[in-house]
Amino acid sequence: MPHRVVAVDLAVPSFLTDGSTATLATLDGLPATFVPGRNFVFLAHAYAIAGAIGATDIVFGANAIDYSGYPDCRPEFVSAMLCAGDAALGHSRITLHAPLVAMTKREIALLGEKLGARAALARSWSCYDPQSRRDPSVAPGKPGMYRVEPCRRCAACLLRAKGYEEAGINDPALEAP
Repeated sequence: MPHRVVAVDLAVPSFLTDGSTATLATLDGLPATFVPGRNFVFLAHAYAIAGAIGATDIVFGANAIDYSGYPDCRPEFVSAMLCAGDAALGHSRITLHAPLVAMTKREIALLGEKLGARAALARSWSCYDPQSRRDPSVAPGKPGMYRVEPCRRCAACLLRAKGYEEAGINDPALEAP
């Protein structure tokens, strides 16, 4: 199955989508970075594609431990989406996997190390304020002159850093390319 990138415009006010800070999320005690319905929309779209192409598995990387309190990262949400997906497609041939949902960031870092996934983990970070930096190894004006990196200051970056620190492992996303 080829890799697909699908553009999805959630069009909801949130710090992550339009810089809004006074949203329903902050009123409900959730962080301003909560995007209402984000994972619901992503998984509904994944179910639609999976149903259309005959896929049998969807993997969802949500994490309910060591996270920012988002309601759509909890096991209850995963269970509800499994039921909704089955109802929407009229069958239960698709399994929704959420292997990280009950793991701490430390456990995830250790698992990545055990699986030999450092190269993949170096490219898989979450950051609420990614930074564009000049790559000194690339000549000015050439493609790849700039690269995007995690800010290392936001809540997502700090949670990841804490997990790697607790695991006693250097975060591959922060190592020099």
